[in-house]
Amino acid sequence: MIFTDETTIQLFQNPNRVWKKKGERIIVPTVKHPQKVHVWGCFSSKGFGKLIIFTGILDSFKMCKIYEKGLLPIADKWFGADWTLCEDNNPKHTSNYSKEWKMKHKVQRMDWPAQSPDQNPIENVWHLLKYKVAKRHPKTIKDLKRVICQEWLNFDQNLARKFSNSMLSRVQALIEAKGDVTIY
Repeated sequence: MIFTDETTIQLFQNPNRVWKKKGERIIVPTVKHPQKVHVWGCFSSKGFGKLIIFTGILDSFKMCKIYEKGLLPIADKWFGADWTLCEDNNPKHTSNYSKEWKMKHKVQRMDWPAQSPDQNPIENVWHLLKYKVAKRHPKTIKDLKRVICQEWLNFDQNLARKFSNSMLSRVQALIEAKGDVTIY
């Protein structure tokens, strides 16, 4: 199983949380339109794969180019021809173009129920990555990209294995919750 997804990371994210007393006013500065980049990544129990940073709108065509550049080489290295892709039901993943591309490249996709809570463990990876990047306070897009890459490379195989192995518990929790909210 290879878990993939994309997310957006922006400059000036604040990972800090504060305690305050009732009635106490806390002012948190915000940036109205922060600069941002989009990232795509994948991982499996074998480790973390390639991270691709991009800008602009991600559509089915661009998604399949990312799969050619980032997914297929690592899938072949890790598993050969015997692997399954875990991705959400975003339209760029389920479009006719994407379906045809996956069929042509023999990519087997895990069925993902519509309207189900997102159980893909890569969501936990994104949360951790964003937290680590924000703690380093990059000031420019160039710094942001550099920090994102450094933090991604710092993730080790034990973390990937832990998140991969959590799938059984995630699915069990989802079944027990009858498709409702879970702790994941």
